[in-house]
Amino acid sequence: MLMQRFYFYRDLYDTMEAIKLDSDAGNLIQQQNCFGSALPADCPLFFGPHTMACMETVWASVGCLPAGTEHPPKLSTADFNTLSVLTYTDLEAHMTSIKSDADTGTDAAQLKCFGIALPTDCPTYGGPHTADCLKVMWGLVGCLPAGNEYPDKLSTADFDSLAAKDYRSAYGDMEKIKTDADGGDLIQQQNCFGIALPGDCPTYNGPHSNACLKTIWGAVGCLPAGDEYPDKLTSAQQAVLSALTYRLVF
Repeated sequence: MLMQRFYFYRDLYDTMEAIKLDSDAGNLIQQQNCFGSALPADCPLFFGPHTMACMETVWASVGCLPAGTEHPPKLSTADFNTLSVLTYTDLEAHMTSIKSDADTGTDAAQLKCFGIALPTDCPTYGGPHTADCLKVMWGLVGCLPAGNEYPDKLSTADFDSLAAKDYRSAYGDMEKIKTDADGGDLIQQQNCFGIALPGDCPTYNGPHSNACLKTIWGAVGCLPAGDEYPDKLTSAQQAVLSALTYRLVF
């Protein structure tokens, strides 16, 4: 009878052990049976130690980015080893908590997760972003409310498309408008500043060249004979004018 009980125990143990071994080999059904969840292909071991590839997969799955300061390849050896021996559930929970804190507006968590601290009006990296958030971005890149593509002036479709992008993508779209405007693109100058600049004045914010100052002088209707014609100004006076935005010169 004792021997029969032993064999029954071994049969039961072996059956359960086979489930565990199949789970560790990547069998998704057996992972569900053993752990209650199917693991990513890069994470075959529920109890670890987890590989770099596994930890990067979990990091991405919770919504954090490679730019984040706690992206697994950026961790110290000690921190990596500490995380790698967590269970898969605990590892996922740790990274999820970083993402949750980032989405509630914690600068430190945003740096860890996204690699960037977001403006107060932009609490979520992934969007959708509010009009206030988009207007903050617009100002940060150096464009003006007078610009034709100021968020409040966009069509509903264009606004929704921009708002749905992640923070870097939306910011990047606006930054390109500003860069192209500074490069002399007249359409983008209208979009960014609400005005197309003369060829001698490629940048709205300056510093402006003497040629630009003279062009503006003529554009407002003043003459070279005037006492404040740019060529007649002192170097200090020219420097003050040069540093003004285009609309504030003269």
